Amino acid sequence: PLRRLTLGITLVVVAGAFEALAVATVLPTTLHELGGLSYYGWTFSAFQLSNVVGISIGSESDRIGLARLFSVGCLLLCGGLIISGFAPAMLVIVVGRLLQGFGAGILYTVSYAAIARAYVTELQPRMLATLSSAWVIPGLLGPGLAGVIAERLSWRWVFLGLVPLTLLAAALALPALRSLPRTAAARRASSIGGALRLGAGAGAVLIGAQLDHVLLRVLLIAVGAAVAVRALGSLLPRGTLRARPGLPAA
Repeated sequence: PLRRLTLGITLVVVAGAFEALAVATVLPTTLHELGGLSYYGWTFSAFQLSNVVGISIGSESDRIGLARLFSVGCLLLCGGLIISGFAPAMLVIVVGRLLQGFGAGILYTVSYAAIARAYVTELQPRMLATLSSAWVIPGLLGPGLAGVIAERLSWRWVFLGLVPLTLLAAALALPALRSLPRTAAARRASSIGGALRLGAGAGAVLIGAQLDHVLLRVLLIAVGAAVAVRALGSLLPRGTLRARPGLPAA
């Protein structure tokens, strides 16, 4: 079971890394075919903003359960990949990227939680190194491979081709995750609300930056920045924004 779990969560990271690095390679081709230049930047921003929320949802694994969250993350990631793969317009690509960000954030957090819960202390550093190195091959081969796929087949297969890999990862990891004992949920405030406020505030800043009306632009950026900074302070360890010695400074 441990080998299957190792392979499963490693494949999840590989799929997420390939998606993150390869998509940037094919988006110019996507833009040429679908149009929608005004949405181009949002294909990246939507992923990053929803990724923050997904990470915070994944941190609720003690309450929700590792296997259940892993399933949700895989479904969201696959759903986002399918939506982007069949997208008829650039706005639909943005929606797909939004779901991909949610799913990837959940899966990353659950993977690290699984390492802490399933592996003995001596193996945990090795697994962390394995997940880090899982970015190496996608980083070296991902953009070039994505370009070949887009040229020989279609840019759509850069999205759709990752669905089987994600499903394989789920098939390998879920049985092991279900067998892990549930731990008592820590009594702490949920971070999901803070992540939602951070995403909303940052999104307001990005929208404001694109407006032509100067007064509305300044107002939206100021309000969004205030909401985002306050939310960020609630998500990070107390004293982080003041670089308090210890974990906050790190």
